[in-house]
Amino acid sequence: MNRKQLALLLTIVLVLATYLTRGGEDMLNTQSYQALYQSAPLTTGLLFFLVFLLGTAFSLPACGVLSIATGIIFGHAVGIPLALLASSIGGTLAFLSSRFLLHDLIQRRFAVHYQVVNRGIEKEGAFYVFSLRMIPVIPFWMLNLLMGLTAMRAGNRTGSGDGGQPALI
Repeated sequence: MNRKQLALLLTIVLVLATYLTRGGEDMLNTQSYQALYQSAPLTTGLLFFLVFLLGTAFSLPACGVLSIATGIIFGHAVGIPLALLASSIGGTLAFLSSRFLLHDLIQRRFAVHYQVVNRGIEKEGAFYVFSLRMIPVIPFWMLNLLMGLTAMRAGNRTGSGDGGQPALI
């Protein structure tokens, strides 16, 4: 593991440890966010967006609750775009961090199985992601991390000449 990977891993461990030991649930108090939203809507929106994005990026167990809280605090018109943007960016960051940290290790350790999965991703990648998203037993945070271990690209670049390899977003 190189220095950059070690630094990212330590950051993830530090954030998770802080969340678990310092009462991360306190960030989920909707009444305080609603009061803050009444007095400073832009600041509250940015703060909540950052909390949601980081919660998703670090695969914290509170992201489902944050999705619901977004609607409670901000209403539909503001809450839906805020939740979609924060969860999309955060999920992509989780995807990229798992690829950066674990991709090579998993590829070496499980080479035969890895090739089978990647062939399926190359053929039907979008269908795989869609199907797995529809299975309620598989949490979104886990799917983001698992897809980072495959050959799926993070973005959808058109005309890249990659033979139609599917993208996460």
